[in-house]
Amino acid sequence: MKLWVLTLQLNLAKPLHRYRKFKKTRTQERADRIATLAKQLDLPRASLAGNTDIQFVEERDPSPALPLNPFQDPDPYREFTYPTTLMAKLAIADYLGQPLAKLAVEHREFIAALVEETLTKKVILERVRAYFQLQIRGEANADCGILSVLLAGHPKLKNDLRRPTMEEIGSRSTILNLEGMVGSQREYITWLIDACGSEGTKLSDVLTVEAVDILSERLRTPLQIQQHLMLAMEAAYQAGEKPVTGAIVESVLSKQIDELEPKLTRHGYDLRGLAEQFHAKPAEIKLFFRGQLVREASALPNPARTKELTDQMLIAGLPI
Repeated sequence: MKLWVLTLQLNLAKPLHRYRKFKKTRTQERADRIATLAKQLDLPRASLAGNTDIQFVEERDPSPALPLNPFQDPDPYREFTYPTTLMAKLAIADYLGQPLAKLAVEHREFIAALVEETLTKKVILERVRAYFQLQIRGEANADCGILSVLLAGHPKLKNDLRRPTMEEIGSRSTILNLEGMVGSQREYITWLIDACGSEGTKLSDVLTVEAVDILSERLRTPLQIQQHLMLAMEAAYQAGEKPVTGAIVESVLSKQIDELEPKLTRHGYDLRGLAEQFHAKPAEIKLFFRGQLVREASALPNPARTKELTDQMLIAGLPI
């Protein structure tokens, strides 16, 4: 006896790329029949030629097209004109930097007439600028419409204005160097003794020729001469010597007066400014002043870094 097992596999699921159609309604079916009939009745034009019962009427536009001229506001965003006279007056007050109420009566009358005449921004600002240059600054200064700024400082200021980062200001600047009393130290010492001493006092009564030579050769600025001349006189008074000799002047002169650090300081370059300008550490600048710049993590000299800093300072115009 054999047992047969019949296995039926029903695949009721539809593939993803196939979909069932929705059953159409009666209205949709009727629309499809009408569309099919319309295609069947679509006869060619040649089959109706010579038939007098059928006449073709050309389609004509029942009404001619009217010319259109859309309105376009020339200044929809108020870029060229002020919306009201009030806004124009506020703009004028902002340009002048003061309320219009502080102006004279004739100035306010001019502004009122101007904003009644036009609201164009360019016209208003040009006429206000020309009017107030003549009226407020005066007829004599009518052509002085450029602001001039006078800058005075150390020689560092000249070098800073020549740096590429200061091009916008430096290119518009005229640099004048005032050398001061450089080359005239001896004459300044003579004048100083004559102006400060009692009547009839001579230079030789106060300073020896050697002392004058040392002061005029070693010192550069009036401040240095006044300071060291006072120190020399005080030392001479303590020692009971008159006039002040060269040895006394040498004893009060600083041994570091001609070194690089004080020299750069007199020109306006302090330690912090040098470190920022040349992208170095303050400790590195100090060692550079002493000539003891060494390599990192070693006690060996670093001539390459020393030369690099020297070249950068020379390019920047530092007196080294």
